[in-house]
Amino acid sequence: KDTCAIFISYSGENQSILKLLPMIKKKNIPIIGLTSIGENTVSKYADSTLRISTREKLYSKISNFTTRDSIGFLMDILYACVYGKDYEKYTNYKINIAKNFDHRVTHNKMIQENK
Repeated sequence: KDTCAIFISYSGENQSILKLLPMIKKKNIPIIGLTSIGENTVSKYADSTLRISTREKLYSKISNFTTRDSIGFLMDILYACVYGKDYEKYTNYKINIAKNFDHRVTHNKMIQENK
């Protein structure tokens, strides 16, 4: 009840993902698909679909600028939603971990932590 699967595929037809989708669905694990606009296999299996900007061709693109930015934006939104559900708990957890393991120092007073 506290988990879900997130599948990210521009085409929605990645063979590795397509092998996993039926197994995940059979276990009644909710699926979030991050995939391109239009119908594809990932969007058919997904309980919720978040659309990636579809401005690049599959093979003839120069780079994946809009794809990378779209995926990053959507993942940031999902992270913020989960984190925001119990903000104090997650913030305290992160601070406690950082106090024990993050020993970075800075001379920049703007980013120094309060002791």
